[in-house]
Amino acid sequence: GAPLEKVLTLLLPRLLSRIGSNHKRTTDLVSECKEKNVSLSCENLEGMIKAAYDKIHAKLVEMLSHIMKRVRDDTGCKVPCQAVLGLLYDASKRTAHDPAVVDPFTLNLSLAFLTLGLPRCETNEVETILPGLLALVGAHSGIRSLSSAARKGQRNQVGHLLLRAIQAIISGNRTSTENTSGRRTGSSISNLPPSSSLAGKKVELPPGGESKVRDERIALARSVVSSTNNDDACSAVYDLLMDVLLYQPDGGGSSLPPPGLSQCGNERLRSGTSNTAKSWVAEFAPQAR
Repeated sequence: GAPLEKVLTLLLPRLLSRIGSNHKRTTDLVSECKEKNVSLSCENLEGMIKAAYDKIHAKLVEMLSHIMKRVRDDTGCKVPCQAVLGLLYDASKRTAHDPAVVDPFTLNLSLAFLTLGLPRCETNEVETILPGLLALVGAHSGIRSLSSAARKGQRNQVGHLLLRAIQAIISGNRTSTENTSGRRTGSSISNLPPSSSLAGKKVELPPGGESKVRDERIALARSVVSSTNNDDACSAVYDLLMDVLLYQPDGGGSSLPPPGLSQCGNERLRSGTSNTAKSWVAEFAPQAR
């Protein structure tokens, strides 16, 4: 509900940032003390620092786990996706932070909350975060994204976030009506169920403003892909969309890629989750006849 959303807006980005900075600070302290030859033995020193870190870390994990459970159970609760994305993307420079530099706790938990929250966003909100998702896909591309199972999983998750965003923008319902004051009220929703308290939420815009604002957002998304600061974004997005076009739903459940689709691309698509089915594969599987 609304009270939970207010708490999320204020607290969630700070918690996600804090769990990463706490981890980094612990590592830095251990290295700093070793360099300064602190009198305590290294084993005792590391034990003391890690004990303090583990205590704070456990509390942060407990809080974030509780938030995740509450949000997952409350299907009408929105997640501050733009603020969470801000931990991974610099909007002023229109570039994503290097995944190797972002703390893994912050990165993984931020992606988890974005995956949960994006389907609940209104279409205009999805358009707002689209540039950041495009930049993220570029940052999570290349050989480095396949260097470990964790990096590969992050790459796959980011790819599906972009696909869901594109799906929401294309299928989002947009209606415009004129109220008694002469202003147009635009309704912009994604794939929220009709029973959701967020479905049908109205946003007031000046006459012609909805189309203009949307065009500006799409232009910004294009500029991110074409920017020299995101050299990998264009090719990475192209590869992802080509994988989608080449993908063929297999009612038999075979994991072999169809002709033209690489094994890596096939695995990325099949790793996706779904809010309406057991998995991304099940959501787009051929209907039984």
